[in-house]
Amino acid sequence: MKNKSILTYKMKNGDTMCKCLLLVAFTHSGTIAEDRKARYRKIAMKGVIKDMTMTFSSSNNLGHAFLIFDCYKIEQLGFYQRLKHCFRMIKTAVFDYIGISTVVVIIE
Repeated sequence: MKNKSILTYKMKNGDTMCKCLLLVAFTHSGTIAEDRKARYRKIAMKGVIKDMTMTFSSSNNLGHAFLIFDCYKIEQLGFYQRLKHCFRMIKTAVFDYIGISTVVVIIE
């Protein structure tokens, strides 16, 4: 079974980059306000391994989406951060096998 919430790929210099989807917020009407985005970032920061996140905002005729990813290079992690990364990979694989998503989904 392929895990869809964690993307791992090799960079040109040989490092392994990891992107983990932490949170998805979606609203059907209008856009997501800045105070709500700040609150969503605060929720997502609890699951960040290294202090680097990537956010995407998108809107179309169905609504507005806001995604937060945790990004890091595995080679630059310390011992405890690598341990946390390993536990995240195991937890995500087990939950994915059971059918439970590890991504926080907020629909307004």
